[in-house]
Amino acid sequence: MGFFDDLGKKVTDAGQKAVQKTKEISEIASINSKISQNENKINQLYFQIGKLYVSLHRNDCEDDFKEMINTINELEQQIETFKDQVQEIKGIQHCPKCGAEVQSSVSFCSSCGAPIPKVEKTEDFFVQAEGASEDNDVEK
Repeated sequence: MGFFDDLGKKVTDAGQKAVQKTKEISEIASINSKISQNENKINQLYFQIGKLYVSLHRNDCEDDFKEMINTINELEQQIETFKDQVQEIKGIQHCPKCGAEVQSSVSFCSSCGAPIPKVEKTEDFFVQAEGASEDNDVEK
């Protein structure tokens, strides 16, 4: 019976080692998950610090940041141009007085009643049609 006893002991030992390895792997995965969560929180904080710095020092930043902030400014201008292009495709413009979205074909804002200048599309830019006033402040 010694053979079967040794075999049983070896199987039991192997099973216990497998259970122990499984526990270790599970603990390692749990710890790695915590590390990853903390790294993500740190990255979010770096992002927030960067946004705050730019908002506070856009025009008076340190030399180390000038190139990056200039790039941000250029990208923001491009985004505004793209948004204008989307608005044109949709046939929408903004009221110069209250900022409401109005159809490009209307003459007056449905929100505040201000006259809406007619906008003509040129190759890359929008220009106000001749005869339309740039300042459309209308007294109510």
